[in-house]
Amino acid sequence: MIYGHYCIHPDRVDEHPEIKTRINRIKQLEKLKAPEVIMVNERRMLDELRTMQFNVKHFRRRITSVYVNGDEDAILDNYSVVLKDMGFDPATAYGTKATLFDGTDYLKPIESMADDEILTFLRYVSGKFADYSKKYEETLEKIRGLFIKRLEYCVEYGVYPESAGGCIGRLKEMIIEIDDGFTTTLDDVVGWYNAHRNITVISAMQFRGSDAFTLFHEMSHACAGGSEGVRGFYRLEEFFGEEYENAYALMSETFANARAIHLASVKDQPDWMKQEQVRDIKVEIIIRKSGKQDIDKDIFYKAYYSDDIKDVEALANAIKENFDADALLRDLSTIKDTHCVEEVKYRGKDVIKEAKFRSKHKHDNIDGCYRYYFIGSHRFKTKVMDEVMKLIFARQFWSES
Repeated sequence: MIYGHYCIHPDRVDEHPEIKTRINRIKQLEKLKAPEVIMVNERRMLDELRTMQFNVKHFRRRITSVYVNGDEDAILDNYSVVLKDMGFDPATAYGTKATLFDGTDYLKPIESMADDEILTFLRYVSGKFADYSKKYEETLEKIRGLFIKRLEYCVEYGVYPESAGGCIGRLKEMIIEIDDGFTTTLDDVVGWYNAHRNITVISAMQFRGSDAFTLFHEMSHACAGGSEGVRGFYRLEEFFGEEYENAYALMSETFANARAIHLASVKDQPDWMKQEQVRDIKVEIIIRKSGKQDIDKDIFYKAYYSDDIKDVEALANAIKENFDADALLRDLSTIKDTHCVEEVKYRGKDVIKEAKFRSKHKHDNIDGCYRYYFIGSHRFKTKVMDEVMKLIFARQFWSES
């Protein structure tokens, strides 16, 4: 389905996930025989949402902003992946404006098209995206099945807590859709998961008919907590407050990514994946191992996977007992760049200068924060680092299936 960010053809507007959710809500309220005053308001909001989604003026403004911001190339990558695969007929898509199509820029002719012509274009391209999703439905289901199989294996052998298995039903029912880039690429992401609607959307240019990792990453997010939208490490805000939202986001993102890499089990990991795995696990190590005492792995993992707020509270209490919690969460919240850097930059012969350097640069990135907390820990030992490196680079214990 093509979203067009704010616009979809009126014939298909009820297929939009947000509108589906509103329709289902109305049906549930009708079953409960809700008062008419409530139903009138619900139906009004549904009508307004439908109107907004196929309002061509909104779509025109969005297209204009794409070109003004210089983002058209990224969006067109999504279009190119799908339309080159499924075939594209300019005459059907653009009608009399077909001569304006240069063979690469699928959106440019829209500037000169009337509203009814734009809706014809949307109907045509929306169908192509639907056909593309259908073509690769089996591939997406295979990726989903592989993730679930490996997750079940990890739960069975105690690598992940039993609560991680509780999300499998949600994973099996999750909607998976391919996006044209307006709700992914323009937000500088390759995919997202929405707990309220239990839907994962991945960009066409990232998926390209085969990529499994993006879906693995989003399914890792889907494993966290319940379906109310505040899940996993984000629920720490109930114990520390909203001001550390960036810290919870960093913890959640890096943990989900590390688990996705682990479950993906790529035999010959590319350099970017190795670097991301090292970076992601360092966040976990900072929290679990650089305090006064180690925080048990089960406490950390259960806080991510469990629906029970008591499991999150156990992690919150462990952080309070072993850290100056405000200092830790403030540092994690203010990291400017999560990419890895060469750790040699944090090493020096002068202990005092090195300590000052670590303190000054602890917010630069994960490596800076990692070295600040870990080198400053009285329990820091080479043995611990050896164990960490073995964990990060160990071969996976399953075979590709």
